[in-house]
Amino acid sequence: MQKRLYTFFILVLVVCKTSITANTQDVGLLGLGKTMQQTFINPAANLEKTWNLSLGNLRFEILTDGPTFNQLTKKNIDGNRYIRPDGWQNSVNDLNLLSANVDIHTIDFGCKAGKWFFMAGHAFRNGGSLTYTSDVLKLVANGNGPYINQTLSIGPVLDFLTYNEIYLSAQKRLADLPLV
Repeated sequence: MQKRLYTFFILVLVVCKTSITANTQDVGLLGLGKTMQQTFINPAANLEKTWNLSLGNLRFEILTDGPTFNQLTKKNIDGNRYIRPDGWQNSVNDLNLLSANVDIHTIDFGCKAGKWFFMAGHAFRNGGSLTYTSDVLKLVANGNGPYINQTLSIGPVLDFLTYNEIYLSAQKRLADLPLV
């Protein structure tokens, strides 16, 4: 009985770890089977139609390892939000990261010729990150009164990257891989 319970526990851990990893790596796009969007994650994904065209795909994500918006603010009786200085100050990191990515795939085109498949496309990619200290949050929440005659590190660091991506690819289908 103990061996079965242990095996079940390990199985649950593996399933949880796999689903969390798949979610963080946008593996959900692979579930769009046989579409051009599937190739954004796996360029070797097999497309079976002779002609494939994809127009105007937008992908947006925002990430933070610091306090969330709901931790930093609270709603008053009127429903308006205000910065609340309690609760989050002891759990904030010394350095916090806020990042955002925007990918715009303008056009993707694919053509199948026998066992060969050729693709071309263009994407406009943007990424930005803001690194800020806990002193910035505490200064905004508490005002400058508690910090008179103290040295604070409040210089945020902003990094921004934008580029155009043009790609060409060719793939050849060899054989199906049985999962037996």
